[in-house]
Amino acid sequence: MRQGLRKPVKICPFQVGTRIRITRNSSNHDYRIGAIYRVHQDGNFGLFSAIDEKGNIGQLAQWKDCERAGIGWEWLRTQLDPRSLELLSAFVGVEHLTLKPEIENQLVLSLPDLDEAILRVLPAIENTRTQNTPKDPECDPRI
Repeated sequence: MRQGLRKPVKICPFQVGTRIRITRNSSNHDYRIGAIYRVHQDGNFGLFSAIDEKGNIGQLAQWKDCERAGIGWEWLRTQLDPRSLELLSAFVGVEHLTLKPEIENQLVLSLPDLDEAILRVLPAIENTRTQNTPKDPECDPRI
């Protein structure tokens, strides 16, 4: 047997407990594409099993079938107060809001009244948008 011909085994890219989103099904597993799970076990050889919110553990799947899941908008909107939802409505898209910690810190330190400034400008912009185009309920996080 010649040495060095074996493919290296991909190690677990996410730790047990990490939230993941299933993106495809290349090995006929039983996970729903688009659904969020937690890594339950590293099955070695490029495989893992995951657990859903009800405690159901799925079949072994390949790591290439998933990605790390961020905080989803559907969950976030249930956690925020009305003022925060209004603030978020100033952004285009809300599914993947991510700031690097150093940027967030600089913004907070340099503009302590940023939220107030955004909320002051928002009504005028929304009035203009409402007059020009019909409101799309799927794009408005307050709905």
